[in-house]
Amino acid sequence: MAVYVGSSPPERLQESVKLLNAELDKAELTRPAELRFANVEMDDRTVRAGSSFELKCEVYALPPPVFTWTLNGRRIAGTEEANLFEKLSNIGKPTLQNGVVTSRIRIPCAEKKHRGKYRCVATNGHHMVEASAKISVVGSELCDVTELDPPQIIQFTDSRFEIQDNTVQLMCRVAEPNAAVAWYFMKDDEVRVPLIDNSDFEILANGDLIVKRCDFETRVGTYVCVASNDAGEDRAEAWLYCNSRENSDASSS
Repeated sequence: MAVYVGSSPPERLQESVKLLNAELDKAELTRPAELRFANVEMDDRTVRAGSSFELKCEVYALPPPVFTWTLNGRRIAGTEEANLFEKLSNIGKPTLQNGVVTSRIRIPCAEKKHRGKYRCVATNGHHMVEASAKISVVGSELCDVTELDPPQIIQFTDSRFEIQDNTVQLMCRVAEPNAAVAWYFMKDDEVRVPLIDNSDFEILANGDLIVKRCDFETRVGTYVCVASNDAGEDRAEAWLYCNSRENSDASSS
């Protein structure tokens, strides 16, 4: 089943959600919150007009973060939606909520308007990290005008650890509002099994996948998110591991 990514909620609602997230974290997290860069591809560079470039921020986080991107101080991409669905589903339970989350932006055809200072900011409601890169564009090559660009997955779960039986939210946020998002599970690392809304899984309107019960025997493995439209597709992989409650208690003590 595919879902279509919608717009962000109003600012007042976002602030209320942030407060709720913080309260839930106090009750659920088994370890202190963390946020640090795992890998950053934000080097200053000069690119030729007409060529492509990509910027990427990858963080280790507990709980999962959200990212925003700015160019010369103006917001160009990102989302304020945290993993609230998961937290509400796990009320009354201890949670890990740790793993690696990646955010990236790709410019398929550089023009003068793409030059300047790019800034990537990640926050998980407890900590914030940021990185920046200065991009210069040289040359006068013109880009072809297209009515529709292929979708870009701008934020996704790279790896995630959670306690056995808990609900898990795997992120897959897409820049284009009308892209269709589908999820698959890699059975035996070879067969791509489509995931549909049922008693085991749910695909949210923002593109995220809800794994309703983290189970070591049946849910550990690689999940693939595919975003598509008439111009093409983008994909990202997430690896999920389910800890036993005994191991989780030991690691937090």
